[in-house]
Amino acid sequence: MAALTREITETVQRYPYTGDGEDTQGNQIEEFGDAVEIGIYAFDPGGSKEPGTGGRDAVVSEPTIYLPFGSPFKAHDECDVRGHRYSVEGEPAQWVHPRRGPQGDVVKLRRVNG
Repeated sequence: MAALTREITETVQRYPYTGDGEDTQGNQIEEFGDAVEIGIYAFDPGGSKEPGTGGRDAVVSEPTIYLPFGSPFKAHDECDVRGHRYSVEGEPAQWVHPRRGPQGDVVKLRRVNG
């Protein structure tokens, strides 16, 4: 079978999570490294929802990015895509085709406004 060739269609900015300390109250300190530009195959804007949480008008967006296999994204990283900052939701998934081998990574993102 012929190998599939995918094209990088746009770039995103990855902010690697570096926080591993605690403040004086014992709360985890969130810190991120410098932005690193990463090429992606596609951005799926997904959907958004407005959870009915009392006393709060929030909008939750949950897009997905598709990128080359073996990307550096990890859980807790952050990412700028098309002018919006998102958190990486969980561990990135690696998609391996049963006959063609490694095809790419799938990274789920999340942003909450409000």
